Parts: sequence; C-alpha cells; structure tokens
Amino acid sequence: MRYEKWRYGMFYKKLYSDTKIHKKQPYFLQKRYLCRKYLVIMKHNILFFSLLISLCFVACEKTSPVAETSHFPPAVEKIFRTTCTNSGCHSGQTSGEFDLTNWNTAFLGAKETGADIIPYNANWSHLFQHVNHFEDLGLYMGEEQQMPPLPYNKLSREDVLTIRQWITDGAKSDKGEYYWKKQEASTTNKLFVLCSGSDLIAVIDIPTNKIMRYIPVGVNPNKVESPHFIKVSPDGLYIYVTLIEGEAIEKYRTDNYAFVSRIQVAGNPSLMELNAAGNRLLVTHWNNDDQAPRITLIDANAMTKLQEVVSEAPLAHGLAVSSDFRTIYVTPNGGNFMVRYTLNADLTIFEGEDKFPLDPSEPIPSPSNKYYPYQAIWDEENAKLFVSCKNTHEVRVYNSNTNALIARIDADSVPRLMVLDKENKHLFVACANAKNVAEQGSIRGCVVVINSDNLTVEKKIYGLGHRPHGVKVDRKNGYLFVSSENIGGVDTPHHPTQGVSYPSGKLIKVNLADLNVVRNSNIDVAEFPTSVEVTE
Repeated sequence: MRYEKWRYGMFYKKLYSDTKIHKKQPYFLQKRYLCRKYLVIMKHNILFFSLLISLCFVACEKTSPVAETSHFPPAVEKIFRTTCTNSGCHSGQTSGEFDLTNWNTAFLGAKETGADIIPYNANWSHLFQHVNHFEDLGLYMGEEQQMPPLPYNKLSREDVLTIRQWITDGAKSDKGEYYWKKQEASTTNKLFVLCSGSDLIAVIDIPTNKIMRYIPVGVNPNKVESPHFIKVSPDGLYIYVTLIEGEAIEKYRTDNYAFVSRIQVAGNPSLMELNAAGNRLLVTHWNNDDQAPRITLIDANAMTKLQEVVSEAPLAHGLAVSSDFRTIYVTPNGGNFMVRYTLNADLTIFEGEDKFPLDPSEPIPSPSNKYYPYQAIWDEENAKLFVSCKNTHEVRVYNSNTNALIARIDADSVPRLMVLDKENKHLFVACANAKNVAEQGSIRGCVVVINSDNLTVEKKIYGLGHRPHGVKVDRKNGYLFVSSENIGGVDTPHHPTQGVSYPSGKLIKVNLADLNVVRNSNIDVAEFPTSVEVTE
C-alpha cells in the first residue's frame, strides 16, 4: 500500500516515466533514487526561478520611462505649490481632478481632457491657457475659467512666462526626464489627427487617450496651409500630409515626429494613396484650373515627381486604387462622372484614362456639381466601389468590373469621408449635417453605418460632436475614431479658448463591438480637425 501511494502520487507519476528504475528493484532503492532526483530537480528549479526574478527586475528597471515620483523644476514647483495645490486645490484629493502635487500625476490630466500639459506646445496646453491672462502671450481662457479663481490673485507675468517656457522646452522634470519618452520611441498605438485650422497634427497615445505632441506643419509660417489628408506608410514608419491651401506634401517620422522631406506639387493637393510597397504615392488636386494637374504620381522614397496628369476632372478629390496600384478611380467634385486611370507595370507613368457617369441616364461630362462626389472606397475583393455624394446625401455603389450602378444608399446629410471595416463588413460614413434634436439638440452630424455586404443602413451613431469629418478604424484596439470640426463652437469645448479662428474640435471613440460611443472619450483638439490616421 505504501509503495502504491508513492508510485501513483502526483510527484511520482511525473518522475516515474523519466527514470530507468525497474519495477522489480527493492522499494528502498527506488525511493532513494527518486529522492535524489527530486533534490537535483529542485536545485535547478530554484536556480532557474532566481535567475528569472533577477532578469525581471533588470528588465523593469531598464524599461521604466521615468522615476515613480519625479518633481517639477524648482521655479515651476514653487509656482504650483504656492498657487495651485494650496487649500486642497489640484492636490489629487478629488477623483478626476488635475493633480499638480508631482510631475508624474500632472501628465495624467483631468478626467475628460485630451491633455492639460502638451510638451513643446504651451499654446494648446490647457494648463497654460488657464493661467495665462495676457493676450500677447498666447491663447487663454475666458475670465470665468482663468486660474487661480477669485478671490485668489492671478499669476504674475513672470510666472506665466516661466510656465510657458517650461512647457515649450518639453515640460521635463527636474532631472530632465521627458514624460512620453517610451511612447515616442514606438511607432505603434498612436493616433494622428490633422488640425486644419492650426497647421498642426495632434499625436494621441491611444491607451491613455492623451495628446502627447503637436507637430507643426506647412511651408509658410505666415499662412494657414490647412493640412487636409494624412496617410501612414505600410511599414508604419512615416506619415504623409497634404496641404490643401498650399502646394506641398510633407513627410514625417511616426516615432520622434521629425520632419523628413517635402515635395512641391501643383496647387491644392487633397487625398492620397500609397502602394503596398510604400514606394509610390498618388495625390489628387482640388483645383479648378484647366491647365493644372489633376493627379500626381510620386516616388515616395525619394519624394520626387514621376508624372503629372492634366485632365478634365475639375476639383479632383476622392481617390481609390486597386491592390496592384495600377487601376485608379478619381472623383472630381465639380463633375457628374468619375475618371479611371491606368498605370504601367512598374508604376512610373500613366497609360490610360477614361470616364464613366455617376448616373447612367446622364451624358458626360457635365460641369454640374449636382452630386459633388467626395470620396471613393474600393472593396476590390467584392468588386464594389463606394462613392459618397455630398450634394445628393447618398452613397452610390458601383460594380467595379462593369462600372454599373448597383445601389443608392441614403446617407442622411452631407456624407464625406468614409472608412471600410472589412472584418465586420461595415462602411462608416461621416455625415456632417445630420439632424437629430432628440439625440443631440442643435449639434449636427452623425456616422452612418452601412453593411457593405447587403448594402443596408444598420445604424446611425450620434453624439460625436458637431460636423464629423474624419473616420478611422483601429482593429487592434477595437475602436472607430471620429474627428469633428465644431464650426461655430456649437458643441461647447471642454475648454473654450480665446484668440483662435475656430473653436477647439473634438475627437471621440466608438466601440467597434457594439457601435456605441465610448464614455468619457471626448477630447479637445486644435482647430478644425479633418483626417485621422492610426499606427497599429
């Protein structure tokens, strides 16, 4: 009985198959052998786990971006201690409060803001906007939102300048630590939002929903050139930006946001597409000059022009390409047709061009902007070409093999940019002027969800801010990101800002699983946000 318990016990069962002990050996020899084997195994396990724990400590020590508790530089620390954290204010005692007791907690910000401190950009940091009350020093809040509140005295000009300079220099700790160092080294989990009214790109850390940086873009610092559309390279290392009020396309890194290069092109560059190899870039030109190019083919690595095409496609804007990058559809906003171009095998020159009508009953071309085709999305696998028609408030669907019109889908009011979620068979359409007083009062806009398989409307998502413009699917994190222009400030920003041409725009998340708006995901971004892009 004693032998059987030992043999069939959990420990013995594991070791028995690994030993060469014959069943006929005396019991005491079997037990002695197994005990010795047990001690050897335990010795090796102890050494292994000791080594593993040591490695974990070393790894944690190396990957920690900042110390557990870091401090502000002395001059900044003094201002916060004497004016911000006294009497229990901004001391972390209230849930969701902006905590200025130490450098680490300050970057967590308040509960529902994109970021109160944005390194290297004091002007759009809510902290600076709150404490600044000098119009010549930059953006500021209205009287009722300025800090410290009455009856406390406002900060001196010297103190405001100290805070502004600290943020402009990177808002670093007293030890020179940069808060977003770890995230900046990565190219993933970042959201890029073009802020067209400010010539800025907001870079948002997706896990924390905080703005980490604003990248200034543009050629002429004295002119707003309106970044309009953004694309991430297939390898995730670069972003390309069109300046629709200028004549350039710019390229930046996605890790440290450094400017890489710029190419001068024809006026009003609009939408773009990159090929799978990342070495070819197509861009449309939203101009009404008969002699100006409508579409340009670019070597994306060298950032040089390969060819420009002047054709009868007024206000060329929307763009869709085949997987091999040889077939191209362009939607001219000022016509009642689409243009199909063909590239040669090595993607260096255009070989062909033809037109087909948006409606088969109408002759082409027509200068009418009856339809105002805004964007095209090509579901090549299912031979479906989707076109958002801004003026007729619909999405038209064509068979890409025959160019035949197969469906007209009501898209509420003013459909513009779209994105296709192939996994869930959802086409998300940003509609700028949709009205639903019961859902959102005077705010206009929604995202229409179309089933790309059966071509029916599944849902209209409201509560996304005033005049949605940009949409982007993030499959990795399970979100749909929506940017809203908020023209006229109809959707009151969390921080109404003085001294800007447009009020703050909005960025909101939608859960792809249930198509509901994610609670408390609403953050303010700089003026007039348009296109949105993600690095997964």
